[in-house]
Amino acid sequence: MAFSQERIVRLAETMAIAADELSAIIGQGASHFYPAGAWLFHESTPRLWMGIVEEGEVEIVRGNHGSSTRLATLRRGSAFSEGVLLDDLPHSASAVALTDVRVWLIPRAVFETLRAERPEVFYRMVGHIARRLSGRLAAANEHLVSGRSPVVETWRKEHDLLGERELPDTAYYGVQTLRGMENFPISGIPLHHFGHFVRSLAYVKKAAALANKNEVIANRALEILGHRKGQYEFLHPNDDVNRSQSTNDAYPTAIKLGVILTMRDATSALRELNAALLAKATEFADVLKMGRTENQDAVPMTLGQEFAAYAASIKDGIRYIERAAEEFLDVNMGATAVGTGINSPPGYAPLCISHLAAVSGLPVRLAENLVQSTQDSGSFSLMSGAMKTAAVQLSKICNDLRWLSSGPRAGLYEIRLPAMQPGSSIMPGKVNPVIPEMVSQVCYQIIGADVTISMASEASELELNMAEPIIAFNLFFGLTLLRNAAIALHTRCISGIEANRERCLAYVRNSIGIVTALNPVIG
Repeated sequence: MAFSQERIVRLAETMAIAADELSAIIGQGASHFYPAGAWLFHESTPRLWMGIVEEGEVEIVRGNHGSSTRLATLRRGSAFSEGVLLDDLPHSASAVALTDVRVWLIPRAVFETLRAERPEVFYRMVGHIARRLSGRLAAANEHLVSGRSPVVETWRKEHDLLGERELPDTAYYGVQTLRGMENFPISGIPLHHFGHFVRSLAYVKKAAALANKNEVIANRALEILGHRKGQYEFLHPNDDVNRSQSTNDAYPTAIKLGVILTMRDATSALRELNAALLAKATEFADVLKMGRTENQDAVPMTLGQEFAAYAASIKDGIRYIERAAEEFLDVNMGATAVGTGINSPPGYAPLCISHLAAVSGLPVRLAENLVQSTQDSGSFSLMSGAMKTAAVQLSKICNDLRWLSSGPRAGLYEIRLPAMQPGSSIMPGKVNPVIPEMVSQVCYQIIGADVTISMASEASELELNMAEPIIAFNLFFGLTLLRNAAIALHTRCISGIEANRERCLAYVRNSIGIVTALNPVIG
């Protein structure tokens, strides 16, 4: 335990208990290591422990639907997830390791025992923690709403080849963005919903410049130069900020980087799901059951083997997606309009790529044929196919979980799923397998999106594919759905599955399939 007496005294003061009382509580915990980038817990998942940072930094973030807001950075000695003392509600935010971290985890059961045996200590802690969480919540709310739209008091005019328009004087975007917002109010999902894509736009812009962002940079630069927003005669979005670039190279490059970053979140969640399935495979290694083919009795196997097979399928899905992502490292930045590099100086493309690799931390490389790379959408279709395959495997697992848990009296009932919510107003005690059902429907969405991406990829004509926006939307949205579905299945279903050992064994004893297993012995 990496806590000095001095640190324990300071922590005890923040929790309104004596140092010896805190030492007794801490002594029932254990140290856990998390590598940089690992998730300690996810928003909306059950609270299982309270943590104290021993070494490194932990970031608290809110938002798990493609974009997130950073709420706090915790360093050595910081306690978090104290809400485990107050209720059994799920986490309202997520925690991720900014660096390699070591965290001392104190399980919920420790505090439940404390409440039963030392209520005066427990409720002293609860009262103090509740006040502290209230202040923390107020600060978080202020942080979350600070980005609300400001009151518009003054306006400015900008013009393009279609005419003149008014914009709020507080807006950094320009007339092109305004027209885009007016022309495409379709989904109601703003661009910032896909945080990794926005971040990738910034990477590309830092390495060169991106047309979709050039008005913002131009207007900010004008302010720095002492001019008003929109005075483009001093610094122009296209002529200056967007020099040597085209939407036909900067935009697809940003998409590819954004997909790689979003993919990492998805595969991280799938790895956690894989680990949970492997843990169940070990737990159920001695549970004998009947295997079934075409829904008919086959031969005996163990429930552990069944769950190990599920884990292997998830591992395969991760491998398929990561292999497809390798193709996204080939980008056409510097190709400009049709891949010839027109209007960019000699050497611009490789120089831009080297800067892009440096600012993004990704080993991007210049595509071998820039004309082909500008018009071809094969890598997008490949990624979509890998996502579809992972979704098919995931949905198959969910189908099996529903079958195996069916009943409880008139079904298989070989496993018990955690009860998440009542299933009927007229059938007493009915609890539906809502988490596997939800995950399967997410998978249907991803499978359907593969058709959209395939058609949009095929829509490429001559030197450019005009349908990349719908491709990007479905890749980002699909990977985000895959991530969140994996988290939900892991934390709200797999981790709580129990084996009905008696029912499994009864099926084996009552099946003629056992004869096949005895054939080598008795002939």
